Amino acid sequence: MNPILTLLVALMLVGTVTTAEAQMDPTTVAIDPSVSHQTIQGFGTCYIDWSRGMRPEYRDPAFFDLVVNDLGMSLVRQQMQDELEPVNDDGDPDNFNWDGFMVADVGSGWSFAERMAFMEEFKKRGVTRFIMSPWTPPAFMKTNRASRFGGYLRADMIDEYAEYMAANIILAKKNHDIDIGYVTVQNELLFVQPYHSCLYNPYVLRESVRALMRKFQKEGITTRILMPEDMMFADRMLAYIGPTMADPETRNFPGGFCTHRQGGFAEVARWRGATRAFGREDWMTETSGHAQTWDGALKMACDMHDYLVAGDYAAWIYWQISDGPGAAAYALLIDGDPARSPKYHAAKHFYRFVRPGAVRVAGGSNQASLLVSAFRHDVDGTLTLVLINNSDAQRQVQLTIGGESPPASYDVHRSTSEDRCKSVGAWRPGQGLVVPPKSILTLQGASAALRTRDAIDEWPASWTPPPGSEGQKWGVAGGPRLKTQDPTDTFSPLHHAILAGRYGDIDRLLKAGADVNAPAMSGWTPLHAAAACFSNDTSRQDSPLTKYDILRRVLDARADVNVRTDDGWTALHAAAANSHTAWMQKPEDLVRRIADLAAAGVDVNARDVAGRTAL
Repeated sequence: MNPILTLLVALMLVGTVTTAEAQMDPTTVAIDPSVSHQTIQGFGTCYIDWSRGMRPEYRDPAFFDLVVNDLGMSLVRQQMQDELEPVNDDGDPDNFNWDGFMVADVGSGWSFAERMAFMEEFKKRGVTRFIMSPWTPPAFMKTNRASRFGGYLRADMIDEYAEYMAANIILAKKNHDIDIGYVTVQNELLFVQPYHSCLYNPYVLRESVRALMRKFQKEGITTRILMPEDMMFADRMLAYIGPTMADPETRNFPGGFCTHRQGGFAEVARWRGATRAFGREDWMTETSGHAQTWDGALKMACDMHDYLVAGDYAAWIYWQISDGPGAAAYALLIDGDPARSPKYHAAKHFYRFVRPGAVRVAGGSNQASLLVSAFRHDVDGTLTLVLINNSDAQRQVQLTIGGESPPASYDVHRSTSEDRCKSVGAWRPGQGLVVPPKSILTLQGASAALRTRDAIDEWPASWTPPPGSEGQKWGVAGGPRLKTQDPTDTFSPLHHAILAGRYGDIDRLLKAGADVNAPAMSGWTPLHAAAACFSNDTSRQDSPLTKYDILRRVLDARADVNVRTDDGWTALHAAAANSHTAWMQKPEDLVRRIADLAAAGVDVNARDVAGRTAL
């Protein structure tokens, strides 16, 4: 065949060339499969559902077939729910009392068993890579006695927290044969949120890592640890990992670093440069915020490129698999329908073609707007190239691929505002290649010379059930009666208003006669809640009300300043343990809170049941 005709046919398959563009200097792209970077662990999404029951598509087998076999999901992130242990199982972190772990419905519409059944659907279809992230420790472990609106993990509960996390891993394996290969220590550990949340300082993070290391070793758990799971602000992330990586024991924790997407290419590159010497994998464990339009989908693909190339990230996880139209920016799919979901098709260029075990290799272009990433799979023998044209101009590309015996032919898939990861024929080295404006192209070829391994590294087996336990199920069914053992479930409306920092509601409730000394379960009074409150009332922009104002209002209602909780905490203990200054908090509000309690006559030398004073 005439070589010119061959070139024109190839260009017709993957794009068209105008006369003006044909006269332009071509964009050059060079790939070197012999230069290796990070190994890919997978691409996935989360299943997080805080409503009663699941979305309809989550109960449809065809949905799971779609996202596994068409999209190519290889990794699933799941919430580690605090409802699994609503009260302390037995007070001994070295012993599991399995009757204290509620694996079925605990009266809230959620259940550990149902969430695991969701993951079982993926495993039936060949997905074996599962991770879990806690949004909060159980309320009884926290300084504010609540799962929501911040609070800290109590220092005396760190070992109990390690037991709780180990229980999640063991029950997932024992009851459902799900291997939780990785856990994160805490989801977004610097946010005070109305949903489940908890704050860590870098030293409690280090001690939590230490406790997890020791507990996992004691129980024979091989699950790996990811941290700090903060947003990608490099300096903040570095501050969080500093104490852990400086400690002779914790610096050897099994696992790597993880973040949620925030900064772009430059910020990720800075983080990677600062942490490269630690030799750890980096994971992006949550992102969202991309419009469900083609422009939004293209932006998402560019973000994926930034983390994979600038940060050597080994995994990429989107927030939700599917959601309704009102939450389209937070999910890959709208109502499980690919036809309404451009992001689904943009993600497929990576999810479907870049499989676990692939190694990113050297590649780049001479045009900043043409983003290039390349991946060699030593087991499948494939070479995969992803080209993203983020400009309004069509790019005529001269693509050269080095190395010994690279693939002789590549299947090409293209996405544009019109095409949806569409197969558009084949490309062979030496031919021209046109990348349309605002488009993504994935090229994949195979070569026997690239097959240099028999198998990829195995996913951690997490834990091995003891002999003789076959067929047994651990944990108990739970139910509404057991759910009420959670301290938060016994909060009065006044407790809840204080927890949320809603000053207007607090004022109205007190004026209506709400009992300022009425204790919730464990003796936690509204005064304790006010002393522990993390939330400000910002509804009045001109003069926002602070946590100090909230405490002052409760004190003025003649609260008993020396009332004790069941474990001996006064309001001063609560104020000292909840003196958080890191996120939108003024230190003077916390100082005044403590000073006013002392001035009101609280016993500053009062000891709790463990003998600790507020000091």
